[in-house]
Order: sequence, then C-alpha cells, then structure tokens
Amino acid sequence: QSKVVALREARVTYVDGRPFHGYWRIRESLDSASAASTRGGYQDFNFPLDKVAPFVERFAEATGVPVGGADFIWSEEKIDVHSEPYTLEVSPTSDINPATPSDWKDTYAAFKKAKGFRSAYLTVRKQWTDAMAMAVVDKYRRQKRHLFVDIDNVVSLSAERVKRWKGSKEAYTAAEVIKDQPVPEAAKALKSLRAKFFIRFLTARGQYEDSFNVTQTWLDMHGFEYDELIVVRKAEDKSAHMTPETLLVDDFTAGHEDETPRTNGKFMEELRSAGLPFVVFPLGGSWSEVLPQLLAEGHPAAGARRSTATGDIDVEGGDDAGADADIDDLAGDGGRDEGAPRPADPEKV
Repeated sequence: QSKVVALREARVTYVDGRPFHGYWRIRESLDSASAASTRGGYQDFNFPLDKVAPFVERFAEATGVPVGGADFIWSEEKIDVHSEPYTLEVSPTSDINPATPSDWKDTYAAFKKAKGFRSAYLTVRKQWTDAMAMAVVDKYRRQKRHLFVDIDNVVSLSAERVKRWKGSKEAYTAAEVIKDQPVPEAAKALKSLRAKFFIRFLTARGQYEDSFNVTQTWLDMHGFEYDELIVVRKAEDKSAHMTPETLLVDDFTAGHEDETPRTNGKFMEELRSAGLPFVVFPLGGSWSEVLPQLLAEGHPAAGARRSTATGDIDVEGGDDAGADADIDDLAGDGGRDEGAPRPADPEKV
C-alpha cells in the first residue's frame, strides 16, 4: 500500500452512468484533514464533466451503482482527468451542492448560510430529480427498436382527399381530414409490430389545420395503438428525429392532386446519404407487403443500447405466436386497388 497525497478531490454526481453535476473540493493545505468547507476547504465549480464521462460510465457499470455521487482523486501533481482516478467513496443517495454565484468571494460555508442558497439548492435538486425520471424513461425506450411510421398513404387513405379537392386549402381542413378512411389492416399490422418496436408516428403535415390534435383524434377514432405522435412541417424534417438505429416506413410520394403522384427521390437520397434506414410502403398497396420484412427488422436486440449497471437489458419480443397469426391473417392479395400500378418491391437502405 502507498499513501496518495492530493490537494483536491472531485465530487461527481451521475445518473445512469452519465455525469450530471461536479465540482472540485480543495483542501486549504496538504496538512488539512479534509476538503470539507467546515474544515477550511473550498469549492471550484469549473469542472470538466465531459472529460470524466467515459470513466464515470465504466465506474457505474463495474460497481452496479447506476445513480449516485462519488469522490475521485488523482495522484498526479498536475491532474490529468483523462487518466483513471482513485475512488474514495460512492453513495446512491448523495446530496448535491449548488454552484456559488459567479461574483461570490466568501467561503462555501458562508454561502450555505446566505439568502440565495436554499433557492439554488432546490433548483439543482429539481434538475437532479428530472434527470433521474428521464433516465428511467430513456431506459424503457431503449428496450426496443423505434419504428417511425408515416401517416398519409401509409395508414390513412389521404391521397383520395387531396385529389378530390385538387390540392386546395379545403383538402387540409380538420373537417375533411377527419373523414379519411384508414388503410385496410393498418391498425392490426401496427399492433403486431408494437410487440417488437416502439411505434412512433412521424408525419409531415405543415399545411394541415390544427395538425397535431386532428391527427391524434383521427388515430384514436380508428383504434391505432402507438407510443408517440410527431408532426413536422415538411418531409425532410423527419430526418432530425431519426438515427441509424431507427427505421422509417414511408410512401415517399407527393403531388397527390395530380393524376400521377411523384416519388420524393430527393428525400430518399438524403436518408441514404445519412445512413438512416427506411422501408418504402407501396402507394395504393397493403401492409401485408411490408409486414414480414418489418417484423424481421424488429429483432429484440436491434435497438438495445449497452448493458447498464442495473443489468443487461432484457428486450421482450412480445407474443411471437400472435404476431405470426397476424401475418397469416394479412396474407393474400392485401387489398390492393385493382387499378393501382404495382410499385417496386419495398426498399431498405
């Protein structure tokens, strides 16, 4: 054994292995028994949280303490926070000291007695609580891959409305949109997919009246089960919500007021270039044409992040027998309109 002499120590609070708050506790001198403010120590909140993040993540995994506060010290005279420190202690119920005002000149012990301390303390505690709540939500959302689903011409037969009104403003009013009929078997298909994916509707409805509320009401009216609804202004805005781990199913068409709609090849190419996977839903087609491929893409491990300190993520695939039964029920000609041209096979990038 050897004695480690350090003038300063780091107090780092973390959530789900990710640094949330940190500061230096600095001894008055090497002869001081402690860096606590009651023992003459002082705090420096100019702390490089981002640089210690890799070590904190490894530490949380190794100790099995995903949330807590830890004290670290480095043996070097000139501290290199990229190197691995010594750990003095870790506690899952660590308290948090808020930062002092930028113009504070007195000791931290004096700040604790100052008028603004309690407000600052409650603020950082609220942020800490919010971070823990979001970590729970985030862990839940990482259990399955995320499937983004377009609405127009994928689950809603909206092209008929747009063509009927020749693309005029009336085509996008709430009174007209709410009359749209669903694509046959769409709700049933998505129910099967929800066993393997988080279903997140992602639709571009910038021209629509009260787009979010009307869309949400329409989905509920027709019995769709899903996890989230996101409405963006134009198709290209969808990519901001996607990652290489997610999957989008979209018809990629526009100009439905015309006799022959056009393919939005530009958007497809943007997704390819960004490495964002997608599956093309055939315009006028059915869910039976893409459902088997989508179910295969929803392998339980596909969207899972690293194992966390609380244990490996156990991603349940749902009732596979029920999902297979739904595939069988949707098999056949799929209800394609007889007069609709048959698009190319669904493409996955």
